[in-house]
Amino acid sequence: MQKLISDLREDSLAENIVINGNDKSLVNQYKLHDNIPNKWFDWVNRVDAQVMIIGQDWGPYSVLKKMIEDPTYTNDEERYWGTFSSRTEKFIMKAIQSTYEEEVGEFNRDVFDKFIFTMAVLFTRKGNHFRGVDNFHEKRSFEISYPYVSRQIDIVKPKVIMPLGRMGVEILDKKFELGLFIDKTLTQIVEENLDKEPIRVGDYSIIPNFHPASHTDPKKQIRQWRKIWEIA
Repeated sequence: MQKLISDLREDSLAENIVINGNDKSLVNQYKLHDNIPNKWFDWVNRVDAQVMIIGQDWGPYSVLKKMIEDPTYTNDEERYWGTFSSRTEKFIMKAIQSTYEEEVGEFNRDVFDKFIFTMAVLFTRKGNHFRGVDNFHEKRSFEISYPYVSRQIDIVKPKVIMPLGRMGVEILDKKFELGLFIDKTLTQIVEENLDKEPIRVGDYSIIPNFHPASHTDPKKQIRQWRKIWEIA
C-alpha cells in the first residue's frame, strides 16, 4: 500500500487535464499524504479491512487544506477523527453506526477498523465546490484514477465492496466486467438489488448504493448498508 501511495504522489497526469482548451486539472493531494492524519486517508493501517467504501471524489482541495491546517485540532486523535466533508460524511458514519446497532448490537468506534474508504477519483478538485463539473472532467479523472483503485482492491481484498454513486459502481463494473450499465441506469441497478443478495464476484460481495448526497430515499440507502453486517 505504501508503494501505491508513493505512485499516486508521483503522478502528474491529474494535474494536467485540459479538455478542448479548458483547464480541468485536479490537485494531487498525495504529495501531502503524510500530513493528512484522518480516517479517510488511513489506508496503510486499514489494509486488512473487511469492507471497502468507494465514493466519488475527495471534493475541493480548499476544504481539505483547511482541515490539515485547522489549529482547533489539538492532538492526533482529534485530527484523525475530524470532519472532512459535511453531510456526506455524517450520513456514512451514521449509516455504519445505526445499522451495526440494529443488526449486531452495541456500537464502539473500533467497528470503523473494519472499513477502508477510497474514491473513484483519487484526487481533489480545484475551486470550492463538491459538486458540478465546471472544474472537473469525469471521464478523464476516472481514467487516471482507475488503475490505482483497482490496485487497492487487489491489495486489500475486502469481503464487501460498497460503491456509492455511479462512478463508484463504474469502477467495479469495469474491473469485474459486470456489464451493469449495458441496459440499466444506476437507479435501476440499485433498486433491483434492494431485495436481493449482494452481487458475488469470486470472494467479493458488491453492494451497489446511491451516493449520500443524491436526492434518493435515505431509507433505500440504509437497506443496502444493513447488508454489510450479514457478511462482515
